[in-house]
Amino acid sequence: MRGTFAAVACALLIPSLSARGQDAYPQLDPSSDRTARLLSVQAGYALWLSSELHADTASHRAPMFTHRFYRQRLDRRRADLIYQLVDTSVGYRTAIRDDGSMLLETERRFHFVSTTGPAITTHAYSTLGLKTGAELMLWWKSANAVHVQDALASLLSTGLGRYCEIAHSLWGLTRPSLYTKRRTTQEQAVDEPTRLRYLIVYPFTKTIEWYLMSRDARQGMMNEHMRIGHDFDDVRQVLLYTTGLDDQEFIVAYETDSLERHQDLVIALRSTKSISCMRQ
Repeated sequence: MRGTFAAVACALLIPSLSARGQDAYPQLDPSSDRTARLLSVQAGYALWLSSELHADTASHRAPMFTHRFYRQRLDRRRADLIYQLVDTSVGYRTAIRDDGSMLLETERRFHFVSTTGPAITTHAYSTLGLKTGAELMLWWKSANAVHVQDALASLLSTGLGRYCEIAHSLWGLTRPSLYTKRRTTQEQAVDEPTRLRYLIVYPFTKTIEWYLMSRDARQGMMNEHMRIGHDFDDVRQVLLYTTGLDDQEFIVAYETDSLERHQDLVIALRSTKSISCMRQ
């Protein structure tokens, strides 16, 4: 009897606003790079892996590596960088489909790399028992929304994808903050190489009263908001702008290794004036 895979895939789609040129996708010459390791040859492609040890973790029990995966057409000399991740694992299983897309399995999670190239970073979270209507959340980051659409379409066409349905889709753009002079990893952690254990996501909109205030009044409220946030420097934020793109104006995601610390932060923020100007 055929098994069933309980619904649902919840996709958090995050295309980045930053522009990337041709140099953002370096190539590899396997014939001259001795650090490259051949993982597999399938469907007219060769898949190479080049791993770089993080020197400051060399003495750790679980040292960290930056793993770069390169896909090479067999009729070409050079391979294109298609995926990069930071992990402690050095063991991978891979499969290349006929269209050149790649499925990568590490010890802890799966990654899907579409034919559109080095466009998408994927992080997976289990929502089992924490949220009704979904068991899996995917966080995708890309420089182009089309790449995310292509990857999702390809994922849904796989064997696993046929048992999945999309419950929610939230996406937006990263932009410089209007209220801070310089970006910190606590206030915008979208480009951090490693992720924390928990991700809490919700959309919100500012009230009309917020926009009727003077710029100085809004800045004062945000200063109070950020001052409290800085007391919880172990809780990171990812802020996306969705004005004109979706029903809400913003999507905020908090990363934390402690749900208690995140709850303490939210309780502390409830006393600030800026909270009264937010609608979820």
